[in-house]
Amino acid sequence: MDITVVQKNLIQIGYLPTGADDGKWGGGSKRALLRFTRRASTSTYRVQALTKAAADCNGAECFTGKISEIADDAIVTEIEKWIAKKWVAPLGRFAFKK
Repeated sequence: MDITVVQKNLIQIGYLPTGADDGKWGGGSKRALLRFTRRASTSTYRVQALTKAAADCNGAECFTGKISEIADDAIVTEIEKWIAKKWVAPLGRFAFKK
């Protein structure tokens, strides 16, 4: 598995900052993958990349793999699914009440 490809994909779906695709699987990449797998497996919230509109998954579409900092085949497949469906991290989806 090419680490740089996984990093570029995590950047594309909003879990790793732009420019962090250095080919080294360090702390930033591990934290990004943990955040992604937690979100993908414990929440149905998804957001469309271009419109930022809600694009939630149903139960059958949600990730059932393990939460991990290691990019196994199931996690890589889930990241690729997010890219194909144009989902990104749901940052800013909910406004805080003042």
